[in-house]
Amino acid sequence: MNIGARLLSTALLALSVSAAFADAPSADTLLSKANAQAKKEHKDVLVIFHASWCGWCHKLDDMLASKEVGPTMSKAYVVVHLVVDESKDKKADENPGADKLRITLKGEKVGLPFFAVLTPAGKSLGTSIHPKTGNIGYPAAPNEIAHFMDLLRASSPMLSDAERTAVETYLKETAIKQKLVPAGGH
Repeated sequence: MNIGARLLSTALLALSVSAAFADAPSADTLLSKANAQAKKEHKDVLVIFHASWCGWCHKLDDMLASKEVGPTMSKAYVVVHLVVDESKDKKADENPGADKLRITLKGEKVGLPFFAVLTPAGKSLGTSIHPKTGNIGYPAAPNEIAHFMDLLRASSPMLSDAERTAVETYLKETAIKQKLVPAGGH
């Protein structure tokens, strides 16, 4: 192998290694893009703080991707995920600045997922923290679902009552089907 080919191979290897270990985008970058999209589309921003190891985070993502709820939520919100609290081997996946935003939203001492609804201008319309019981995370228990629905009513005027009811029905039925709560609630 000649020197030019070796240099090219070394450069490509270095580039691929650095790409594999590239830092995650900053929370500011992700939020700026989401805010711009939300402003253009007349939506609010649903900011979800999550981690790869968080089972409840995956349930929330599954709900947002479901055919029953996904289109309704997409009609009202631009969703942005911010990675926090990762295990040591996945620290590079964390979004720089996400912890600072979580502190600003008063979610630094609660479990995951923690989420907030923001206007495109960055004003908080509410969070997943229930005033009496704490962070609802993925809404499964009756009081968690009620808080989630209150948040939807406060932040998504473009959704009809029927669309909100469909979200609530999905949450209640999923909680029972997946045995997240007993059929009669807690």
